[in-house]
Amino acid sequence: MRTHGGGTGYPPAGKALCKILIGIGQSLAVISDSRVFTGYDAPLLDPLNEAISGAERIDIITSFTKVTGVNEILPGIRKAVAKGVKIRFLTGTYLDITDPSAVRMLKDVCGENIDIRFYKGTNSFHPKAYFFYKGDSGCLFIGSSNLSRSALVDGVEWNYKILRSESPREFDRFREEFEKLFTDVDMSYEATDEAIEEYRLRRVPPRLPVRQEAPGRVFEKNDVQVEALFNLGMTRESGMDKALVVAATGTGKTVLAAFDSCGYRKVLFVAHTEDILRQARETFSAVRKGDSSGMCCGGEFDIEKDMTFATVQTLSRDNNLDRIPADHFDYIVIDEFHHAAADSYRKVIDHFRPKFLLGLTATPERMDNKDVFVLCDYNVVYEIDLREAIERQYLCRFRYYGIYDGGTDYSRITYVNGRYREDELTRALANEVRARLILDNYLKYGSRRCMGFCSSIDHAEFMASFFVKNGIDSAAVSSRGGTDREEAKRALEEGRISVVFSVDMFNEGVDVPSLDMVMFLRPTESPTVFMQQLGRGLRLSEGKDFLTVLDFIGNYRNAELIPSMLTGRRGGGHTMSDMAKGLPDGCFADFDLEVIRLFDRMGARRKKSEIRDGEYLRVREELGHAPSRCELFSMMDPEKWKLFRLDPKVNPFKDYIGYLRKMGDLDTDRSELLGEDALAFIRMVENTSMSRMYKIPLLLSMFTEDRVVFEPTAEQIAGSFREFYSRDNNMVDFEGIKTRKDRELTDDYWVKLAVENPIRFLCKSEPLYFRRKDDGLISLTDRLRDYSMMKEFIGEVRDALSFRAMDFKQSRYYGKEKE
Repeated sequence: MRTHGGGTGYPPAGKALCKILIGIGQSLAVISDSRVFTGYDAPLLDPLNEAISGAERIDIITSFTKVTGVNEILPGIRKAVAKGVKIRFLTGTYLDITDPSAVRMLKDVCGENIDIRFYKGTNSFHPKAYFFYKGDSGCLFIGSSNLSRSALVDGVEWNYKILRSESPREFDRFREEFEKLFTDVDMSYEATDEAIEEYRLRRVPPRLPVRQEAPGRVFEKNDVQVEALFNLGMTRESGMDKALVVAATGTGKTVLAAFDSCGYRKVLFVAHTEDILRQARETFSAVRKGDSSGMCCGGEFDIEKDMTFATVQTLSRDNNLDRIPADHFDYIVIDEFHHAAADSYRKVIDHFRPKFLLGLTATPERMDNKDVFVLCDYNVVYEIDLREAIERQYLCRFRYYGIYDGGTDYSRITYVNGRYREDELTRALANEVRARLILDNYLKYGSRRCMGFCSSIDHAEFMASFFVKNGIDSAAVSSRGGTDREEAKRALEEGRISVVFSVDMFNEGVDVPSLDMVMFLRPTESPTVFMQQLGRGLRLSEGKDFLTVLDFIGNYRNAELIPSMLTGRRGGGHTMSDMAKGLPDGCFADFDLEVIRLFDRMGARRKKSEIRDGEYLRVREELGHAPSRCELFSMMDPEKWKLFRLDPKVNPFKDYIGYLRKMGDLDTDRSELLGEDALAFIRMVENTSMSRMYKIPLLLSMFTEDRVVFEPTAEQIAGSFREFYSRDNNMVDFEGIKTRKDRELTDDYWVKLAVENPIRFLCKSEPLYFRRKDDGLISLTDRLRDYSMMKEFIGEVRDALSFRAMDFKQSRYYGKEKE
């Protein structure tokens, strides 16, 4: 339970302010209408902005600060800051109403020109005053308006303007009280980045009414977008040229991308459906007013406009890509980035060289288990998961019921290449006994608008027919025909039908906010599919208090991972107790007893080594050959990898050649490496500790693509470092260097870095393989002389180094402690 300090009365300073206000009212015989602002027909915003434009110094004190209010005064604040105006700002965190992102926005815009502080006194904190100084004169707006749009624009708020020239005693009294609150360390503290983040993490904002926004609206940044935009700006300052934003459905990823793109001339937005493109085009056009836009899909190929919206299917064709220069677009957005590991997306990403690439996704895990984080080098600049999105009221709460489906035995269904055979699965699921179980639970929990996710077209049509026979107006939507998707959506919204059964037609890009129930009628083995299906029903809608989720669970593969999927947090634990701790506030999950027993049985059978070997065999089958370290790492299910990555007994990458031998996949070429010195050196590369990646470019200077360089020169070392840190966002490894443009990183800089860090540590910790030369540089010892021209040995070392870089960046993203 959260508690808040404070008494019921005003602090002594507050009583004094009340007396001053009373005195002002008694002393003024005539109150000019130009100084009275009562809201709605006499809002405070215009006179406030006018005062901002003429001020030389500004002090603001508000009990609550909202993004909507900051947005209203931001144009004037920007102009003031450009003139060198200094601003002091004091706000409160009482009741968690202040948006941390509003404070962050002001810091970002004003930089060193603003000093922001949080009130920390134990009394209630309700002042609202705006001071504007010009020389010895000034004015003060005081009354009831906090810094929010409603308070400044259309709310019923009473405020009064005091001129220092006419009421100096009263003006200075308020100014003195501001000084006391702002400067006393017992009353306020600096809103540093760390303080803002601490407040954001502990904040539980009050639940507010749902606001319906009309199509064609003028977009304002919400607090998630402000936070993400701040982080994107910081990552670019650090020299990064690509990043990923992971944000739950409904938090405004497309709006975020539109605002972030405003500093670039030519923009490309890539998605896999025309529906997503049309919505994105509308959003970008509303944000980037006046910019031209073109489509690249179907029969259209318009790439010369300011903004191009392209389906990946059209763009990835060789005859289309070949027509577009690599640097044609300055800013590229890849929507639904969890698809980006697919060949078509990779072709597009590999072809272009934009100034910045932004990936957007709510569900970063791939359904085919390929790790898309590799594509952005784990530079995830912002993340808001399901729990936080619900608790911050971007999504509605849910009630989840895990219902035992004991009549379906998935062990009898053929499982090939990570999927159940569709025809066998349909026969097992499309029967009246199971359909009756689903209908009975649908009726038990009640719904006005429901969506059921099915395994196949035949399954969806069977379920729709069964429901209609039992008096429930329903429709099946699929790529084969039947009810059109848009018509089904309208019929559901208008109440002409109650249930839509679909097959992959509503997973992405289409929303029905008024949905109050979703039913999972197929095995949901993938976190991506699970979150997509859940997300379809989590949109906020007037009159909708929560979403009911009916999940029919049998003994299908990965069913025991559902508790982890349900929290929306990767790596958050897979047990029922982990799930209970990870559910968003106001949500609950209820599993049938038989489902819990099923999870226990399935979990008990899963040994880490079996999970590891299963992943290896799946990847090997998909590739058609024994995978390299990098291939296995990038194609392995990240959730399964985290189960055994910190356990050296089962982590295959601690001795990958030994693991290949165990799996019977040590081919003839690799068998040549069985010399003990070569194997031991490779194991050293696989296991050497790294708090930074400095060892990797140093070792790459010694292991080129075709030979071993035993004594790399200073120029070779510097060149290797420069190349390594000029690509793949590896520059994130540095602290204290804001941008590559801020400082010329010379050969001397790189060599000094190598000498003071990896050379010193390698020569000390691995004297069998490295020695320090008289000039301070490094040399390999003769233990590796016999392998200096062996391409297989060189390939293994370079593969191990590439893996270490990928794993290092993944570990940093997940916040794991490095070995």
